[in-house]
Amino acid sequence: MGLEFREAALLLNAKCEARVKPGMVFNVAVGLADLEAKDVPDASSRKYALFLSDTVLVSEAGANEVITAERAPKAWKDVSYYLNDDEEEEAA
Repeated sequence: MGLEFREAALLLNAKCEARVKPGMVFNVAVGLADLEAKDVPDASSRKYALFLSDTVLVSEAGANEVITAERAPKAWKDVSYYLNDDEEEEAA
């Protein structure tokens, strides 16, 4: 999958000529920023970002396996992260 979170040389896009083969593993990710939870009373907590990703193993049979769905923890506390700007400033 690569050494870094996002390696430019390993991105799949319209210009990529690489062939997908059985045994290859890909991280499929989508990020959304500046989302707003209008029902949150604290104005400083309304804006948030959402990042969804899964790791996919390409199989011989054509039915690719979503690795994180089968082999990784599914509890929300294991897969969610909250960042608090106030805490980051205090730690600096």
